[in-house]
Amino acid sequence: MRHLALAIGRHVYFPPPPPHRNLPRANVLGVLLVTVIYVLANISYLAVLGTDGLLASSAVALVRVSNTYSVLVEFNSIELS
Repeated sequence: MRHLALAIGRHVYFPPPPPHRNLPRANVLGVLLVTVIYVLANISYLAVLGTDGLLASSAVALVRVSNTYSVLVEFNSIELS
């Protein structure tokens, strides 16, 4: 019970850290995380399709999924722009 009182009391006596320190840090980490995911996705597209497959396809992610998981995909039913 004492630990519960200390946990509740901590929020009363110690306010959360100031946002001017945490928001820029969160923005930078978020942008880095999205960039890493984007680069890894593009590397996987290149590894599966090769350069010729990337240049020939207008829907790279769709071709990658159909090649990787052997899913039959009908390109006629999907509007590609």
